[in-house]
Amino acid sequence: PTPLRDEAGKLIGAVNMLVDISERKQAEAHQATLLAELNHRVKNTLATVISIARQSFAGDEKKAARETFDARIRALALTHGRLAESSWSSVPLGTLFGDELEPFREISSANIRLNGPEVALAPKCALTLGLAIHELVTNAAKYGALSKAGGAIEICWALADDRLRIEWCEKDGPPVTPPTRSGFGRTLLERVIANDLQCKVGLDFRPEGLRCLFSIPARPCVAVPQ
Repeated sequence: PTPLRDEAGKLIGAVNMLVDISERKQAEAHQATLLAELNHRVKNTLATVISIARQSFAGDEKKAARETFDARIRALALTHGRLAESSWSSVPLGTLFGDELEPFREISSANIRLNGPEVALAPKCALTLGLAIHELVTNAAKYGALSKAGGAIEICWALADDRLRIEWCEKDGPPVTPPTRSGFGRTLLERVIANDLQCKVGLDFRPEGLRCLFSIPARPCVAVPQ
């Protein structure tokens, strides 16, 4: 209550104001219900895509292709889950790297280093970068630093000059030979990711290990704090 006083300062009454926010509460509850339903439907859609793919890739000769496709869809679903946890507001960049690298931490935790500030990614950027990170981790596990004992990966990122710069560096893995053709993973990184985020992607197939650089416009990739 707000006190009312006369000219002498004596308390003569009070004003109590009530604001009806029931409509706002109902709107918020409705929005939460719609978001939960959307998340549920997207999860079901991704599960359906995986099921269709398994049928399409049936047969032992297509097993590798099926497993690769499954892994990519699961990576997309993992990022979707992180976004759902935040009501589709943002996902920390470090979380995306951590999720994909988690299976390798027990066997090579000392050889995986993440170094960068807290950066919250907007939904579109998070989904796109989640796929890019999955491709880098998968390549490292098959051919690079994660494919042998003693291999190391250092991932650094920073915000500067209105750009988000990410650097992925591998070392102490098998000697790297530049590929003679572009597979799906490389095409995804150099064309799809670059076009989707309007960014620059550089792949350097150094003998000592792959180096990948992303230079992404901070807006609209980085989420604005609410």
